[in-house]
Amino acid sequence: MQALFFIVVIFLITPLLLGCIAQLSELRGYIANGKLSRELRTIEFGLVITIHTTFYLALIATAYKYIFNNVHIAIPVTILLTNAVATITLSAIHFKIKWIYKNYSFFINSTITIFVLYSTWQAGSYAGGYITEKTNLSMTEFPAAVAGITLLYGLIFWALAISTGFISLYCITTLLLLITSTKPVIEKGLKKPLDFEKRFHIIISLSCGLGLIATLSLEAIPNIVKSEWMKQKETEILVESGYPLESLDCIKSSSAQDRLMILSSGEIAVAKFISPGKYEFKKEPFCSSEQ
Repeated sequence: MQALFFIVVIFLITPLLLGCIAQLSELRGYIANGKLSRELRTIEFGLVITIHTTFYLALIATAYKYIFNNVHIAIPVTILLTNAVATITLSAIHFKIKWIYKNYSFFINSTITIFVLYSTWQAGSYAGGYITEKTNLSMTEFPAAVAGITLLYGLIFWALAISTGFISLYCITTLLLLITSTKPVIEKGLKKPLDFEKRFHIIISLSCGLGLIATLSLEAIPNIVKSEWMKQKETEILVESGYPLESLDCIKSSSAQDRLMILSSGEIAVAKFISPGKYEFKKEPFCSSEQ
């Protein structure tokens, strides 16, 4: 059954689609004498083709998953990463990101600096609250754990910021698409100039690519934050950074994976291992090896 699916896709659907594209390209002047028009032999148009190809492959992968209820995770990840790289590169070229940064570097650097300071402060606040809630101890007892969890939350803030940037670019390209699609033909009855056609395809590719990236990233980030992986990573950072001692002579550990820390008050903070990624946090009274 799976072999039949690939035979239909490779030897029926794909050739039929390529044939339609080739015929349409000739009618619109993209191809002349069997060669791609010189105006379209650019990196931008190559990225446009790459983005459209990833959407086609995504449709095939979706159909495969719908029919067989199974698709290897590497396939959609590879497709999405290829789409993201092509879309980001095309955005940088089309919107002249290098020129924008060169002329507005002070404003851009200032905005990035302010965001870094704000996100670090906010992530640090969340880290302190998380540690206090889990251990019932002051966050000042765990400086290394605070730094580690702050870094983890900081990455989430950066992902949100980048997703917001994608949404902004998506709105801009969609607006440009509406404006471009309603632009009148220069000479009635004649084909549209290739530079206009090229610009139209670039904008529609950017709109689709940026929309896909923004939608998936905004959907993925909350799921990552709430995921079991995130909870285990938070606990792992807290235990490994905040509880540096593996044993003390005066404390009997129930597991070799228990971790300990001497508090500033002299008491012993214990992270008792329950299962992978799960610990019970408690305090023991002051002790010494002489007891």
